[in-house]
Amino acid sequence: MSTADRRRPADVLEALVREPQRRALWHASARALLPPRGGPVPAELSAELLVRVLALRRVAEGYDEKLHARLDVAHLRGHVARTLGRMGRRAATTVPALVETLREPLGERCSPMCCSASSVRHEQILARVSVLDALRRLGPEAGRSVPADVVAELLAPASRRIALSAAELLARHPESALQHRAALLEALEHPYAPVVEAAARGLSRAAPSAAREAVRPLTTLLRHEQGGVRRAAIRALVAMRPGARGSEIARAEERFVWLAERDPDAAVRVVARRALRSLEGPSTVEAG
Repeated sequence: MSTADRRRPADVLEALVREPQRRALWHASARALLPPRGGPVPAELSAELLVRVLALRRVAEGYDEKLHARLDVAHLRGHVARTLGRMGRRAATTVPALVETLREPLGERCSPMCCSASSVRHEQILARVSVLDALRRLGPEAGRSVPADVVAELLAPASRRIALSAAELLARHPESALQHRAALLEALEHPYAPVVEAAARGLSRAAPSAAREAVRPLTTLLRHEQGGVRRAAIRALVAMRPGARGSEIARAEERFVWLAERDPDAAVRVVARRALRSLEGPSTVEAG
């Protein structure tokens, strides 16, 4: 065991902040942040210290060394983000710093996929997912802190894992979903079905304010090949009903009848039947 490994996690991180060019300290810092089994985050690890580590870069020269430096940064960033997420509200002040990391571009893909550049990109994707997961754990409104241009990049099809984590973050809270409803509407056409499902769930939380824009694309999703997407679309459309145009929501409800009787997915049939029962009461839908 190295000397660094026997030191308190905070001491190791402080040493890295002082000497970011020592690669051994990057590795030791990542190990120091590994969670103890079932235990809380060590009290000496402050949110302020973790933000300082989050901002670190390792200067390098030469192609291979630059790849190693990016790998070190991504690997440690993932550990820092997961630690901040475990801290919960205690780390709420770190949201701006976490959001800022989302602006950094991912490394390029290369061929063959086993080469070092692809390994770096993979680690960067894992780190970005950890950042998004941490934001989701730091408070229900953290999604509102992510700028629209960053959200658009996150939801792009370049990485299914990042897009899904971003959609889940936006769907976490009604105000986040409402603020980013344009991005969620666009995500309804994402090629990865779980992203579409998460976007539909997010829009249901933005209901009924988003009804005018959302009812038509959500109605289209009632024919989606994935049952989970159809279920999410049904629930979202029911939530949209108070703010929807009568003619548009009527078309969706006609499809509910078909789904309730004929959908090949039993879970979809159940959700459609529940939706129809919920619609039997007095309607608040606008005429026309």
